Amino acid sequence: MTNNPNPDAWVGRPYKQPRRRRPDSEYEIESLTKGIRVLEALEGMRWEPVSVLTIMERTELPRDVVDRSLKTLRMLGYVIENKGKWTAGKRATRLATSIAKHKGDVLL
Repeated sequence: MTNNPNPDAWVGRPYKQPRRRRPDSEYEIESLTKGIRVLEALEGMRWEPVSVLTIMERTELPRDVVDRSLKTLRMLGYVIENKGKWTAGKRATRLATSIAKHKGDVLL
């Protein structure tokens, strides 16, 4: 026996409550948010290479989160590290260039 309030509905189909619209914040993937914050922290005065400590200060994230985020972003080609300093990699540059080219004045 189903708990379907509509007796005329198809018998084999369970009754579903209509989905309520949830705010975007309920869909947040926190690790993705942290990784993007780390990537954004690389943007300095002129995208100069920055230390982990600088990224930690800019993001207010703990060292282990910053380290893991940077290593993940490096594996994907979004950042590069040289002598303990981090900066945007080829993949991040390519993405930014593509966005600027195709979106132009839409960027903030």
